[in-house]
Amino acid sequence: MKQAPTPKNLVFILADDLGWMDTEPYGSTFYQTPNINRIAAKGMKFTDAYSASPLCSPTRASILTGRNPGRLHFTMPTGHEIPEILEGREHKTAPADQRAAAPTPINRLSLDYRTIGADLKKAGYHNALMGKWHLGHAPHIPENFGFDTVVGGRHHSGPPTPGNFFAPWDCDTLPEVEEGTHITDVLGDQAVKFIEDKRSDPFFLCLWLYDVHAPFQSKPDLKAKYEKRVDDAERQRNPNMGAMVDILDQNVGKVLDALERLGLQEDTIVVFTSDNGGNMYDVVEGTYPTSNFPLRSGKGNNYEGGVRIPLIVHWPGVAERPTVNDSVVSTTDFYPTFLEMLGQAPAPEAHLDGVSFVPALRSQPHDRGPLFSHFPHFVPATMNLPNTSVRKGSWKLYRFYHDTSDQKHRYELYNLAEDIGEQNDLSGQRNDIVEELDALIEQNLQASQCLLPHPNADYKGNVAGVWIGSESAKVQSQKGGMQVDYNGEDPSVTTRVTPSLFEPGILRFSCETTEEISIAVSFTDGQERVRLQPIELSSPCLRQHCEIDLPVETALSKLSLHLSPGNGRVRFESIELWTPKQELLTKYEFPSS
Repeated sequence: MKQAPTPKNLVFILADDLGWMDTEPYGSTFYQTPNINRIAAKGMKFTDAYSASPLCSPTRASILTGRNPGRLHFTMPTGHEIPEILEGREHKTAPADQRAAAPTPINRLSLDYRTIGADLKKAGYHNALMGKWHLGHAPHIPENFGFDTVVGGRHHSGPPTPGNFFAPWDCDTLPEVEEGTHITDVLGDQAVKFIEDKRSDPFFLCLWLYDVHAPFQSKPDLKAKYEKRVDDAERQRNPNMGAMVDILDQNVGKVLDALERLGLQEDTIVVFTSDNGGNMYDVVEGTYPTSNFPLRSGKGNNYEGGVRIPLIVHWPGVAERPTVNDSVVSTTDFYPTFLEMLGQAPAPEAHLDGVSFVPALRSQPHDRGPLFSHFPHFVPATMNLPNTSVRKGSWKLYRFYHDTSDQKHRYELYNLAEDIGEQNDLSGQRNDIVEELDALIEQNLQASQCLLPHPNADYKGNVAGVWIGSESAKVQSQKGGMQVDYNGEDPSVTTRVTPSLFEPGILRFSCETTEEISIAVSFTDGQERVRLQPIELSSPCLRQHCEIDLPVETALSKLSLHLSPGNGRVRFESIELWTPKQELLTKYEFPSS
């Protein structure tokens, strides 16, 4: 078979927070993505592609270096923060309600790392970074990692301050444009100009768009378009997000059109992907920004919804017809893959964790080996607990650090081939698989010298899931529920986790009591503490369902359940927060400890 010629250009389009199900090629019926469809129609779609982290900065660092975030000690999206932290730290103490003491990661990508940008620049490529960077303030900027042309590319966590997709912005590398111009249109136009200017030279264009990250804004006409498409029976139904996906897709189209107009489409590889899963914790006009169903959770959580991402590759002469591939690949793998696709020598001493998936692109068998995600942090908004995961074949194991009542590790095991939604924990049934995969986690942690959580020496022990008992309420986590043994004047339990709710909501739960009691709900709304009228539970020993309206006006936080004075036991199950539109915001879970 004739060897396909080596393309000389690569366009790498990275969306921000675009979930696995957020485009038509991956099954969305709400979002319209005709231009992303164009890439899929002549390329390879990967079903099992992963970001190296459920959050943006660590994933971007993994792309540039070919190293896992755990090895880099860059495991949180803090590239915008001041002061800079160039050396991570482990801790032995933490707030008393946390069983593990999480480490402090670095917040700048070290200038010492060899990167894909530097390698391609050395090979004669003209490199451009347009859009989101979020890997530090100067000198930790794209120009010092091999990029010649930079548009955007600064420390900002979303669109350049003041957090607005529309001009003007506070960023010296963005061109001056008419007030009210959308930043994605600017990036699309600048990408086209770059391609036109560099058409005769080999180029590497990183178009790292700010969409679909917060703030949730887009053009009014596009929002109106998606308001007409809303179907309350569908999981994806947020017109703000529809408009944001639409403008992203339009500017992907600008780039594809430019390549075709200039006759470069057969000389240019096009890669489209995202930096992590879709946002499932913010609330925008009464609903989530998106839905990652059937995956569990989303951005900021290490379950599949936070790390499984779209990935479509068009490689002229190789991956150039619609193909679906179920090989497991990672953003860490882009570095060696891009070098091989462009005919460059590998740099294994640099991309220590990356494995080229060129065999998969050639429709050959490909097994990259175990895939690790080290995310040792509490993320209250997503209820993530410090953990490391490993996927090997269809098995995925999570090690939750020090998350039992005696601060030992807790494990969850899922067979993704049969349970893509991670609902059936098999850790209690397949101890052989748990031991095998946990040994792989331990080997990787040691080889990578990851920063680790430690047992929290200040842990007080009265915690069930993310709920904390008062002095007169002893709580215990039981799978599927929370048991409260109370004895005192004002026993209560309080959660440190609430969703981003800025309007009225509904609290639902089931409970079984040993005594006749009343339960009152209180919460903080902005700065004001609100306590609602109690509900009476007059049928002890019978399971009862409760539904309480929460008149939130500003912002929900510090949600508590107060029990009437006395002595007894209550078991709570199915504690959930809903919107009036019947959108499930948060389901509180109580794994056995």
